[in-house]
Amino acid sequence: MVTLGVIVRVIRAVVVFPSFRIVVVTLVVIGGGLILAVAKTAAESEATQYLCVVEQAAGLHYDNQAGAWRPQAFGTSRKYILRKLNEDDRDHQKGKWWSLFEGRPKAKWAFFEFGHDGVPKATCVELFDCQPLVSSASFDKDTGRFEMIYHGGYIDQGRWERLRQEDPKTHFPVDPSNPDDLSIEIGKCSPNAAAAAAILPNQTRPEPEAAVDATDVCATRCLPSGGLRAPPGGGFISRLAPSAEACLRACGEEIGRTGR
Repeated sequence: MVTLGVIVRVIRAVVVFPSFRIVVVTLVVIGGGLILAVAKTAAESEATQYLCVVEQAAGLHYDNQAGAWRPQAFGTSRKYILRKLNEDDRDHQKGKWWSLFEGRPKAKWAFFEFGHDGVPKATCVELFDCQPLVSSASFDKDTGRFEMIYHGGYIDQGRWERLRQEDPKTHFPVDPSNPDDLSIEIGKCSPNAAAAAAILPNQTRPEPEAAVDATDVCATRCLPSGGLRAPPGGGFISRLAPSAEACLRACGEEIGRTGR
């Protein structure tokens, strides 16, 4: 235990012996630095959301006039929120995407596009173990680096074209001549306590009293496979093109208004 006598002796030694004074000052500086480092590490370990900023993006774009896929650089304005899921996210009344998270009971984190109320991009059991919903995502907590990969547009283009040829009288929500881009984005994430507020307030919606299974209904309307759910234990779809995402969003809003 540090007593008053010990403190007095240390002060006397600092006054009498200059070299001892240097040692004490050095120890204080080192101690202060250690305290700040520990505090910073503790703050980072307790982070519940990260702001992820795209630094580079490139991929393939379909040239409709040439009828071919071409390499292309994409903009870097997109941002994401990687945040920890809470009880409200899984609540059937409060959670907007509870049906997606219900299929992934072990998911603890999810990627959302910054400032947009779209389907979560991916879920993560831990910060290093992520599974795709709309896109494939990877994150390294130690370096803050992340990757976001959008794929499936090439395959989906073929599926929609086949469906259109088989049933030309039916209107499909996706135009095969304008498929979604294939892209990879890379960038950095940093802890950000205020970032989650930019996703949309609450992320919740009321459900009709006699609610239908919006997940299955909208999947039948919007996806070539006719279903969102994978076999038991397999979670949900491995990819969802942005055009299909828009269809699902509109479908969900319609069911939210009409109940069917």
